[in-house]
Amino acid sequence: MKNNVVVFRDPGLNINTQSCALFEKKVFCEWLKNNNYILICLIGGEKQLFTPHITHFFGRLNYNCLYYMDGEGNIKGETWTEQEKPRGDR
Repeated sequence: MKNNVVVFRDPGLNINTQSCALFEKKVFCEWLKNNNYILICLIGGEKQLFTPHITHFFGRLNYNCLYYMDGEGNIKGETWTEQEKPRGDR
């Protein structure tokens, strides 16, 4: 709350949805700056490609990301990926 106004909330508390964070960017950036903090987001995952009945594997993509937001609202980061191609037919 800031000046009796909600500036950070999770709508998943009120409606049937996945949990997430919604915030007033200007207020949040001010808080980050005043406390000498940054917001860090780490994202990782994997995508695989198969035929509909999983009879053939076409490859995999692994990805990792690191993003951060400073007290000025600047978002920076990097993404790393690694492709795994299928081995020859056996």
